[in-house]
Amino acid sequence: MSQDVPPTFEELQECVQDVITYLKRLDAPNIGQTRILVIGGVALCKYLRNRTTKDADFWINLKNAPKSVKERLVAIPNSPFIQQADFFRYIHPQSGKRIQVDFVADWMAPHLENKAVPLGSLSSGTIPWLNETDLLVCKIDACGERAETDKRVQDAGDAIALTRDLTRGGHNLHLSNVQTGIVINGLDDLVRYSGQEKAWWEQKLGLRSSATP
Repeated sequence: MSQDVPPTFEELQECVQDVITYLKRLDAPNIGQTRILVIGGVALCKYLRNRTTKDADFWINLKNAPKSVKERLVAIPNSPFIQQADFFRYIHPQSGKRIQVDFVADWMAPHLENKAVPLGSLSSGTIPWLNETDLLVCKIDACGERAETDKRVQDAGDAIALTRDLTRGGHNLHLSNVQTGIVINGLDDLVRYSGQEKAWWEQKLGLRSSATP
């Protein structure tokens, strides 16, 4: 199977489920209390089914993540994980597709702490997805933090798609104080790279009571 062909959403889900299963097997103190959350492009594919990705990203609060997590997963006998130079990948057992796996340390996105779920509480097959509104907030935040312009444009485009999906039916969003603070901080970059006017974002994101639609 050509590695140019992106994994299907089903293959991405199987990758996510296997990552969680293997994490539970790690010989690490209090592994059951380690909190985890599925974020990034793979979460985007859950809400926007026309989106594709070759990555599976996880927020995790395990000590010394992500380096120690990757090393331990590769060391498991018959592990489906490999480290290739700077890339940590999962090899899908049926298709052979290689899915890049990344772990985001908790300190990089502390506002997700209360969204994450303890590993020990997850039953087999359960995936702790980041909810769509928080994913939108993360995309807006990322748009302002990226070094590469093309990545900023992509994040802004994803933010537009998520916003339209979340506000179908004419309802604007109601963000928490924490979410609002993150969004306001990234609003100027979002306007710059999205092509949408600031008034449109302010209305859709519930930042003001009225704006030009």
